Amino acid sequence: AVLSLTEVLLESSNEEADAIRVVEEDTARVCMWLIGAISSCASNEPGAASNDLCGALLSCALTRVLTSSETWCIISENIPLNILEIYANATAYLFNLAASPVFANPDRYSNVHEAQRGNVALAARSGLSSFFGHLSSLETEDSTVELFCSKIFTLESIRKSVSRLAQLIPADDNYIADLLQQMVLLHADGAQLLAKSGITREILSFAHSYASEEKKYLSSHMGVNGAASLTSPPVLDGHLSLLNVLLSSRLPSHDLHSISIDTMKILKEYSSTGERLFQSFPADVEITMKFLETLYLTYSSLRKVTDSSLENSPVYVDEQLLKL
Repeated sequence: AVLSLTEVLLESSNEEADAIRVVEEDTARVCMWLIGAISSCASNEPGAASNDLCGALLSCALTRVLTSSETWCIISENIPLNILEIYANATAYLFNLAASPVFANPDRYSNVHEAQRGNVALAARSGLSSFFGHLSSLETEDSTVELFCSKIFTLESIRKSVSRLAQLIPADDNYIADLLQQMVLLHADGAQLLAKSGITREILSFAHSYASEEKKYLSSHMGVNGAASLTSPPVLDGHLSLLNVLLSSRLPSHDLHSISIDTMKILKEYSSTGERLFQSFPADVEITMKFLETLYLTYSSLRKVTDSSLENSPVYVDEQLLKL
């Protein structure tokens, strides 16, 4: 019913001038109601029935409304502080829902309940990504948006949820990177929160596992000849994009240095993948360019935070990286 009503409202806003229209103020009001309803789903009362499925449906409706227009802001300058509190509560609730694993292959779920949690998590991630993307798209220095972002990225509940999301990376969860990118792009506090969550260590863990599996595959498929049938892991595109926005963000020098070192180790694990991408260029041009961008940003970041030359850095001493 919620999604159907949302579609009706949006369709009416696209009709001819003599028909009933939903003006921008009305659309913003619909978003406010949806976020308020999402916040109300976060009941912690003992014995209360779970509202998570309802929260997921409302998150889908919020995504639909937020992607319908880019000319208005859901957080206005004169928005009451109690409404901002509701928005923050809804954001924290969606983060909690989002931190369950989501798999592309349904067979990876142990049971129906896990599969349902995966669907709920995917819906919550969609709502959060749309919300953050909406705020990022508004090229403004609104103090209210700044206040809201500073608030949510310092909440302990969101910190824990982000840490749980990062820990899903080695499990080959394909749908995390977009949400985490939107966090980084939205606000410097979001980038710092993610940097401290250990995200690059988790990406490195996945890269190491993938490289080990690749070596096993090549050893059982006549080595180099078997490489012709290999493709990049589906998550690599998202992981590279996430690393690139982190390396480009305004982070304290010690966080940037740590991320740069981890990223260099990640590139080392993917050295064979990178070599194949470069040799087959311009096939897979998009991911190849992202790989090159990651190399460049990592080198530039290390130069930024290192007073001396790079002679003692991984990019200089590691033979696999030098070949790239």
